[in-house]
Amino acid sequence: MLNLHFWTMTTDILIGIFINPYMFFPVFVGIPTGIFEMLEIPAAIQTFFGQLSIGGLATSILMCFENRHNTLVRGRLKIEKNWMRYCFYGANGIYSILFLLPFYFQIPEASVVKMEFLKILPCPHPDYYLNSVFVFSSDISTVTLSSAMYLFLIAFQCISMSIHCIYYLIGLNKLMMSKTTKMLQKKFFLDLIWQISVPLGAVVLPMSYCFYSIWTEYYNQFFNNIAISLITLHGFWSTLVLMYLNPRYREYFLVVCFFKKVSPNIAGSGASFSMNPFSISRVV
Repeated sequence: MLNLHFWTMTTDILIGIFINPYMFFPVFVGIPTGIFEMLEIPAAIQTFFGQLSIGGLATSILMCFENRHNTLVRGRLKIEKNWMRYCFYGANGIYSILFLLPFYFQIPEASVVKMEFLKILPCPHPDYYLNSVFVFSSDISTVTLSSAMYLFLIAFQCISMSIHCIYYLIGLNKLMMSKTTKMLQKKFFLDLIWQISVPLGAVVLPMSYCFYSIWTEYYNQFFNNIAISLITLHGFWSTLVLMYLNPRYREYFLVVCFFKKVSPNIAGSGASFSMNPFSISRVV
């Protein structure tokens, strides 16, 4: 979860502050308006940083599901050996970096391609004609297909592991273990689902609009701006869900922001749980 929070924070800061793109979907044209632009960092490098942050976020989500799957499930479909798990993480991480790499070597001349894109955007925002506009690629369909394939692969792995975990959790009733252990196993998995699914919606929904805009060649600058803004709120929703699911975080937030006293039940709790798939022991 620490890795997930790191990439959540990195994605929000990079896209919302350092890059802050002003996009012209349904074409891959935009203007970077963040701190990186003030530092005169090339737009292609800024685009790669944005891709890297989103890829890192997607990989960290996959790692959370794999970790829960590895801890909970027993059987042939589980990745048992550590070196195989590292290879699994590495393969997905490398793919997150490379799936758009060929397009960075084929970045077209912006002044020429912008005029061609006027067939799709007959009346774009006046900023479209600025010299600082960056055109990532003129091959809209191939970039969209590559991005969709990457997202499908990550989603397929996460959903497959989730289904296997749910199948195992349903079968817990047939195993010889205490009711407390069964309850905690199910609670940990549901908390993971909530912790990831709710804030992930802040990314999936606006990205779905972006894909819809590209697929139908629909242009609406207002919706483009809203979509990018919503993506940068991923960390905000993640924090709200974290505080809702974890009393310790919620109590600490109230203490810091509203100077409230810590609940005795929270402050006096020094218990921790060490867990394996079949037993949970309480250590004081």
